[in-house]
Amino acid sequence: MQRITFALAAVAALCMVIAVPTASAAKRSKTDKAQNKALKSYGKAIKKQRAAQRRHAASLKKQNAAVNTLTNSAKSLNGALNDLKTIADRADKTAAGITAGVPAIVKGLTDLRTGLLAAGAGLTSLRTLATSTEYGIGQVYIAGAAAPTAFVETPNIPDEAQQAQTSQRFIAGTAGAVTVRVGVRSNESDGVQGGAAAAHCRVTVNDGTNTGTSTAPQNPVDSVVGAAPFYAIPLKSPQTSTTETSFGFGQISTDNVVDLSQAGVNSTNVPGAPTVAIGQSYEVSLSCIDATPSATDPSA
Repeated sequence: MQRITFALAAVAALCMVIAVPTASAAKRSKTDKAQNKALKSYGKAIKKQRAAQRRHAASLKKQNAAVNTLTNSAKSLNGALNDLKTIADRADKTAAGITAGVPAIVKGLTDLRTGLLAAGAGLTSLRTLATSTEYGIGQVYIAGAAAPTAFVETPNIPDEAQQAQTSQRFIAGTAGAVTVRVGVRSNESDGVQGGAAAAHCRVTVNDGTNTGTSTAPQNPVDSVVGAAPFYAIPLKSPQTSTTETSFGFGQISTDNVVDLSQAGVNSTNVPGAPTVAIGQSYEVSLSCIDATPSATDPSA
């Protein structure tokens, strides 16, 4: 019992010791608080300093990147300047070469112009030659009336004073004296009023019995063909018609014709004017010549 009492007394005394702080312990507690506060402030300051260091590092990184960009740009600019210098040097050499070659270029262009003008003149002459055609035509009349489809036409009359000729045989559809009216359908420049004749032509009619008629020399004697039996056709006729479709088979209203077989006027009877009966065969020959050719004008 005494042991228990003693133990309880000891526990009570210990509790009293723990429960009542000493003055020294209180002093230490204040110091710890101050130190903890200082440490906390110091920790915050360290955090701020580290954040500032990170920002500074990021700024330095951006500055380094900008410096690298500027360096690369400078290199590119230097390269471009070198390229420009090379181009300028080449341009100077090219300009010098062009300047030196200008006389030759001008001469070449002048020669080309001369050639083109000559070619143009040649093409114009060729076109004129190609479109300058003329044909002798002859419409047969029996007893003063045009015989249907009894029509002759020469090939294109050459411009070298050569004859274009044609001969055709017909069957008379009526009876009577045979005459032929001749014209020149032409696209050339002669055959106009007051100018050279369109062409000179002759016609011969033969009825197959040695009776016929042929063009006589023009009286007075023609100054171009002389006494040859070719008669001047003074006015040309249009080559075609847009209103009359029979121009390929007979005389039309726009034809300017001359009767070259009228007995006693423009022809010589051998021995007399041919007269045909219905169904009789007869032959008509027509020859034309361009007696006024031009060496410079293919349309003459």
